[in-house]
Amino acid sequence: MKAASLLNLFFICLCFSIPLTGQQVNIVDPPRGDVVVENGKPVQVGCKVENCDNSCSAQLHKDQLMIWHKETGFYSPLKDELMFVGNENDGDFTIRIPKPSIKTDGFYKWKFIQRKNNKFQRPIETVAAYINVTIKPEKPVITSAEHDKLFLIKKRKEGVEKVEIFCTANLGKPPPVIRLQVGDNQPLLPTRSFSVASGISEEISKLHNVTAKFEIDLDRSLDNVRVTCTATNYATKQLGISLESSAVIKILSPPTIHIRQTPEGHVTENDTVTIECWSTSEPKVSVWRWKENSSSINIRTSTYKFIARRRYHTTKFSCFGDNRVDNASKSVVLMVQYPPRFLNDAKPVQINLTMSESVELNCKVDAYPTAIVYWTKDGRNVHAGESYRFTVDSPSKLGKYVCTAVSVRFPNVSRDMHVFQKHKPNIISKLTQTGEYKAKGSLTCTALAQPDPYRFIMLKNGKTVPVSSLDRLVSKVEKILGGAKYTLTFTELQSSDFGEYNCTVYNQLGSDWKLINFEETKSPDLKYILIGSMAGLLVVILLIVIIVSCKLRQHSSSGKVDKQAPVTISNCLLLTVTDSNASTTPMHVEPIKNVVDVDKKDTFPDDNICDLSNYSEHWDYSTYPGDFIYDQHYPDAIKQSYLPAARPDSRLSTNV
Repeated sequence: MKAASLLNLFFICLCFSIPLTGQQVNIVDPPRGDVVVENGKPVQVGCKVENCDNSCSAQLHKDQLMIWHKETGFYSPLKDELMFVGNENDGDFTIRIPKPSIKTDGFYKWKFIQRKNNKFQRPIETVAAYINVTIKPEKPVITSAEHDKLFLIKKRKEGVEKVEIFCTANLGKPPPVIRLQVGDNQPLLPTRSFSVASGISEEISKLHNVTAKFEIDLDRSLDNVRVTCTATNYATKQLGISLESSAVIKILSPPTIHIRQTPEGHVTENDTVTIECWSTSEPKVSVWRWKENSSSINIRTSTYKFIARRRYHTTKFSCFGDNRVDNASKSVVLMVQYPPRFLNDAKPVQINLTMSESVELNCKVDAYPTAIVYWTKDGRNVHAGESYRFTVDSPSKLGKYVCTAVSVRFPNVSRDMHVFQKHKPNIISKLTQTGEYKAKGSLTCTALAQPDPYRFIMLKNGKTVPVSSLDRLVSKVEKILGGAKYTLTFTELQSSDFGEYNCTVYNQLGSDWKLINFEETKSPDLKYILIGSMAGLLVVILLIVIIVSCKLRQHSSSGKVDKQAPVTISNCLLLTVTDSNASTTPMHVEPIKNVVDVDKKDTFPDDNICDLSNYSEHWDYSTYPGDFIYDQHYPDAIKQSYLPAARPDSRLSTNV
């Protein structure tokens, strides 16, 4: 135990005197007043009497237990705690307490008894004092009702609410008084205080543990405000010290969850979807959880990324956030757009019935947005809706019906349903089939029947083909539209496999049989292959020769112009004749001018290579009886072009 912080000695001297025959013990200097001593500072208490010589017996008691006797001295357990510093023979029974502590706290009583003829005589003179040791408490500790160690306070709702704050000061004597100061406001007295004795030992039980409860109005304005708890008692006042502890109010709110889906709104099947959650409260969310409807997802982050499937349509995705104060959640319902899909069997459906019987065709479609369903037969609309019920009262009602699902966002989808009249089997296989020796081959027997055939029998030479006993034989029956197909597969055809087979088919309405001749395929003769190859090669060579010859003849032709070949004005020169006697007059050749606007891709009929009819104003036709066009593409030829003012009959021919 720590030494006492402060010692306060209350001495109450009570002297009782009964007259004796002879000398009487008198208290001449009893202890008076209170003495306050700091922790560890020695203190002494004086008590002097008269007429207590060798014939006087003196004793010192503490809490009704004798701890000192004049003849024997101090006893345990205070043997080392107390000592006499006066002269006992002179009646000075002053005691000294070197280190005051809780052990020295208690009720002390001095007893003085006269002795005559070695016998103690009454009355007994006594003097008593109560030594009250006061001890300052330990430093107080602040907690809140919301948290044991940290001074954190929850803010569960908006507005004002009460919050409880506790301040505890231990091991004080007398019990300390505790006050709480919030910010710069005046200190508050507790609404309730609890004082509990320690109870570990008799001495410690004199110390008190005090817990004070304070209720304050908590709102957002107190966030980050400091509160101070102060504990005082008699000892702290005498020492002039202040025992206090401080903490900062930190208002913690439950999480406020926000959620965002990307892309927003409706998504399309197979899109990548990201759902993100975040919180704006303090403290931040430390634990995230997710659910699909009511099922948990193994995701522990604030973001959930996945591929949109049609099964997620209208699924509610919820994220839960926990920030040590409380938890909260936010949800979003995913709307997935997906193309139409038939819910029942996607293969073509066939229904067999008798005439005048009713039938219902069902075409259940799953799509979002919801698809529109209609039925057609032979290209004509016959019904709208997923179910179509009708009576087959004529052969025209038999056949293929097409169910079509129309979606505003996706391509249409269709499925076929066939309505057949019931009939016995009818074999439609080829009656002659072939296979190659030593190669893999198959023999098929196809039959139309409603209802479907339930049995195929394949005979050869009057005996059933031993499919199960031969490893190289495999049989298979597969459903086809309006019936079934039986296939007998040979992994390696032998000579004995060729021949005549009898195929018999059964259904509930009857049977049918056919003889199928299975023949060996003959390989073509090699000489015919060679002859055909050589003939093909000769044809190719002949074609090449014809093409080359045509090209050569085209280039060897002189003075002939392709009438359809486009010629641009830039390739033309104007040949002018300055005299009517053109055959004896030298020619003058010059480029055509001012033809910028001429369409350079025009093609001209007859012998005209360049048409200058729109540019006649550039030449004086009275001076030049004729103008000729010289084509640079064909330098050996001059083609005459008559302009509008030229004389048609004055054609000239010359070479350049």
